[in-house]
Amino acid sequence: MTDRRASTRVLKLAALGFSGALLGLATMAVVGVYGARMAGIDPIRYSDGEWLPVAGEDADYAARAAGAAFKDTQEFWSRRFRTELGRAYRSAGLVYFTAATPSPCAGASNAAGPFYCYITETVALDLTFLDLIGGRMFYRGDAGMALMVARIAAVHVQGQLGALEELRRAGRGATGAQMRSLELEAALQADCLTGVWAHHAADWVAKVEASFYGQLILSAREVNRGRPNDTVEPDPALLGPGTQDQRAAAFAKGRNAGAIAVCR
Repeated sequence: MTDRRASTRVLKLAALGFSGALLGLATMAVVGVYGARMAGIDPIRYSDGEWLPVAGEDADYAARAAGAAFKDTQEFWSRRFRTELGRAYRSAGLVYFTAATPSPCAGASNAAGPFYCYITETVALDLTFLDLIGGRMFYRGDAGMALMVARIAAVHVQGQLGALEELRRAGRGATGAQMRSLELEAALQADCLTGVWAHHAADWVAKVEASFYGQLILSAREVNRGRPNDTVEPDPALLGPGTQDQRAAAFAKGRNAGAIAVCR
């Protein structure tokens, strides 16, 4: 395992109940949480223009970290919907993959990068992507991975709030400029919701400054440029829209308030 991961464990995986048997790297199976299906994967890393094998421990670590963060987000949003909105929250599904994976949200193409598929209500996490994000954030790599997982999960929250359906309705017949504006609005709302989670998760991911979140988005964009050319990114509102400052400000809005209401 790399030194940066050995030196930090802000996710407190043991406290969240994730055991050493979460992922068997010999066969490297996708682990489904909340009812997701299982499928084989081949862990890979993008480096200097080539996709290269990633060390088993790094892939295992990324899966454990991502799984812990995802579990915490779903438990948090379930509580938050009850206390703030007075209604139930339906948890998302979770699948792991590397490089690319078929998805109904990508049509006939394969999808790449972490994404949320609204058709299956599933958070799909690319272990390669998360491993690279962790490396780019150096000693705060765990926090970076957790925030990226929370950001993907926030799109499911948008779906539960009805915001995704509103976006789809507004997008019918929209011009290119109008669609870009809608995507930016969706991205900033999801950033804000990620901040709401971070507000309440500060005790185990540590307090996250808006500038760190902005850097995370910038790093994710850089990593995303290395994805395979024959894949599509099914969630254009994840990394594309907005400046680094806009995205950081939206995150700070949710983190400072800690309430869904400020993001709606």
